[in-house]
Amino acid sequence: MALMMLPLKYIECLRSPLMPGVRRQVREAMRKIKSIVSCWLLLLSLCLTDSAGQRRVHYPKNAGDIIAFVGVFSQLDFSVKDAIKRLGTVYSAKPDDFHIVLTPFPSEKDEIEGVTLAIFDDTPEGRRKLDYVEIDYIKPISISYGELREKYGAPGYIAPPVVNCKPRAVNCPPRFVGYRFSFVPEAKSLASGESLEVSINLEMEWSKEVPQHTDKDFLVVKAIRFKRMWRV
Repeated sequence: MALMMLPLKYIECLRSPLMPGVRRQVREAMRKIKSIVSCWLLLLSLCLTDSAGQRRVHYPKNAGDIIAFVGVFSQLDFSVKDAIKRLGTVYSAKPDDFHIVLTPFPSEKDEIEGVTLAIFDDTPEGRRKLDYVEIDYIKPISISYGELREKYGAPGYIAPPVVNCKPRAVNCPPRFVGYRFSFVPEAKSLASGESLEVSINLEMEWSKEVPQHTDKDFLVVKAIRFKRMWRV
C-alpha cells in the first residue's frame, strides 16, 4: 500500500539494479509513511473513545454499520446513559414525554440531521429503559438490501401513517413507507424470563406501490429507527 503512494520515478529507481543508494532512500521513505499511518490510526482510535473508556458508536451509513450498531444496541445492559455517551451530546430533554434529542458529534454534523432517544418507565419506581434510537440523515444513505436480508432474513413493511380515507380520495396512506428487519440475540435473556428483540426500521420514500427489491439492490434510506422490544 505504501509503495503505491510513492511517485512513479521512485518506484522505477527502486526496481533498478543500478541504484542501491536510491533503493535505501525509498525504503526509508516507506518506513516513514508506515509510521505516519500508524500514528494516524492511533489518533483516530483515541478520538473515538470517551473519557470513561467507552468507544463511540459509529452512525450507520451502510449495511455493515447497521449490523455493527445492532450488535451494541442489542446488549442487555446497553442503557440510556450509554446511548447518550456514545451517540452525541444532549441538546434538549423533555422528561414529560420521555424524548431526548442529541446533537451529533462535530465530525458527523454535515451528514446527520439529528439523533433522538425515546425512553420509558420500566417500574412503578420510575426506572427507565431505552425504547428506541432514531437517526435522521441530511442526505439519504445507500443501504444494501441483500446484506441485511442475508443477516436478518426477509423484512416486513413499516405500517403507513393512519389517515382517514374516503372512497377515491387522493390523500390516502401509501402502501409502502419502508422496511422493517428484526433481530433476536441468541442466548440472551433476563432472570425474569424476558428476551430482547431489536427491530430495524428503514424509512424510505413513500410509495403507493410496494417495490420488488432484490439482493442486488441498494435502498435509499432517509432515517433509521432501532427499537428494543421485550418479550416474555
